[in-house]
Amino acid sequence: DHGWDEHQALASRSRAALLEVLDADGGPLGVEELSAAVGLHVNTTREHLDRLVTAGLVARAPERRTTRGRPRILYRRLEPVGAG
Repeated sequence: DHGWDEHQALASRSRAALLEVLDADGGPLGVEELSAAVGLHVNTTREHLDRLVTAGLVARAPERRTTRGRPRILYRRLEPVGAG
């Protein structure tokens, strides 16, 4: 555990951009859509998303599928604590 907090998570322009995409779209989105939207490699995007999940800003869940095969992992924005 890196002890990532929200401030550290948002210190990266790439992570801030990922949050903007998730905010605008409403999600959930797969890593492929997110990497294309922010212009990063899928693996780089996944690392940034992992940090956002650790910071409690993004939720990760497997896609619900009716077809065979491995479900994609989808990401969605969490409401900031204290919002509303």
